Amino acid sequence: MVGGATLMEPVTLTVNLTEAIADLQLGICDEQIEFIAKDIKRGWDFSHIYEEIEAKVEESARYANITLSN
Repeated sequence: MVGGATLMEPVTLTVNLTEAIADLQLGICDEQIEFIAKDIKRGWDFSHIYEEIEAKVEESARYANITLSN
């Protein structure tokens, strides 16, 4: 414990864009896959992900009878 509080274990969610695009089997070469992956990453808007996470937090909290403060 640090300062009376326990440290939370990080829980991450990672998406490998290169692998995801390759899995689509689009018939494109590795260089094209890499170009598209970098372009997607560069232009990605992460705000909707946080909105979805917030909705899932609220859903999980209701299921577990956890009261959230807002």
